[in-house]
Amino acid sequence: MRILPTLRQPKYLVAVAEHRHFGRAADDCLVTQSTLSAGLRELEDCRASFC
Repeated sequence: MRILPTLRQPKYLVAVAEHRHFGRAADDCLVTQSTLSAGLRELEDCRASFC
């Protein structure tokens, strides 16, 4: 079973790349820092499943 990323997860990745700070990226995405981290962890898992 393939797990596909949600539409929010790439947005989280871009926000972290732009802000270079998890807290500010979370604020920009209107989520908590733990939600942002969990979303990025899930995105990493999706990436790992395609390799």
